[in-house]
Amino acid sequence: MYANNPRDHQGLDRSDASPDNHPTWTHLESLERDLLIAVACLTHTQSQPTAHELNRALEPWHPNLTHGNLYGALEELTTATFLEATPTTDSDYHLTTDGHTLLETYTSHLTQILTPQTVTISFERPITPGDAERAYCELLGKTQEARR
Repeated sequence: MYANNPRDHQGLDRSDASPDNHPTWTHLESLERDLLIAVACLTHTQSQPTAHELNRALEPWHPNLTHGNLYGALEELTTATFLEATPTTDSDYHLTTDGHTLLETYTSHLTQILTPQTVTISFERPITPGDAERAYCELLGKTQEARR
């Protein structure tokens, strides 16, 4: 991994730390979180989620990824019961129920953060076309003043 990777620094006070699973999610290293996402993505493609395919999928974000780091992270996720390996020559990795739940919870949390909230404004009286024209002229005048 490279030195300028800030993705391991998600503190619990960050707005994107999930309230339901933040100790679990934020205690994972960035490579482990990216591996969970990569396994989930490769599961929905023609490629099997093998260590070789995972390495290729993670290369843009982890250009200096070594086999030792990759297999160490896969072992950590398997030990933590987020992944399970199919015992073959080149193991396929699959999300466990815990891994799937962790990703779903974090995805749901991010969706809540990123989805625009609806704002309702109540006025004392209905807005007339004259009100809208007056507001437009005021905004246009302020924009032109700011350009000068």
